[in-house]
Amino acid sequence: MIGYTIGRLGCIVVGQLYPMYRTFKACKRTQEDIDDEKLDELHRILFFWAVNGLMAFAEWWFDFFMSWVPMYYEAKVLLLFWLVSSNFAGSQFIYDNFVEEALSTNEVHIDESLELSKAAFKKGTSRAFSFLGTSIVNIVAQALHKSQEAMVERVAKGKEAVVEE
Repeated sequence: MIGYTIGRLGCIVVGQLYPMYRTFKACKRTQEDIDDEKLDELHRILFFWAVNGLMAFAEWWFDFFMSWVPMYYEAKVLLLFWLVSSNFAGSQFIYDNFVEEALSTNEVHIDESLELSKAAFKKGTSRAFSFLGTSIVNIVAQALHKSQEAMVERVAKGKEAVVEE
């Protein structure tokens, strides 16, 4: 067993850093530089990120329980290697057989939900910023009012001190 720390590090290196670097290299390519082989590589990178996003979501739900399973991180590193490696094309297999079908079937509902969420977010943020702006203005106005009262008191005390002398 390699343990939690090394297992997590392996997952990050194999499942995040290496694919991120491959994505970086792919983004540097020009349109003239892309042939069929390079296009297949770009598709594999996109397949990986789609599957990786699904894995990250599933991991949020199950990782705590799965981490208690012996050899979990070792198996996870191997799974990530299978997904990333162009020799095995694991991410393309999972994408073609599971992800694409599920997303295609629900694409209209997902798009509608995203539009509704976007509209609700815009409405909510505008309300929040309006409330925040109003609150800040009220706080500043109260602070100015209190400082004005304090100045008036000081001036009044100063006049009383001058009259007494």
